[in-house]
Amino acid sequence: MKIQNARAVITGGASGLGHATARHLVAQGARVVLLDVQEEQGRAAARRWVPTRISYAATS
Repeated sequence: MKIQNARAVITGGASGLGHATARHLVAQGARVVLLDVQEEQGRAAARRWVPTRISYAATS
């Protein structure tokens, strides 16, 4: 599957499987939006990775 420049929206992306999936996709060149209720963890995850490839949005 071609991932380079793909776009993904991942719910539960601040931790666990969502977090691991987001890391893998970003490492492969995808652009990712993390959605999660854990605002602090979601923002921290987005800051740790390539800023042009990942962003975070809080959900409820």
